[in-house]
Amino acid sequence: MKKKENRVPVEPFKKENLSTGVFEKLKDLILQGYWKPDEKLNSENELAKMLNVSRTIIREAIKRLNVIELVYTV
Repeated sequence: MKKKENRVPVEPFKKENLSTGVFEKLKDLILQGYWKPDEKLNSENELAKMLNVSRTIIREAIKRLNVIELVYTV
């Protein structure tokens, strides 16, 4: 009798979809006026809790917002 593997074959989860979704949500919130111009965004920790994602995902989204010049980092 052949022993079963401990792992189930699953395609890797796509982190891109999650980071893209968070980027889009933050972009929408900014464009809808949730934060006023020159107002600081919430901390990474607060944003992560707010959107129920990791700080890494938040950092990736903020980098993308910076690239399109919707936010700036200092």
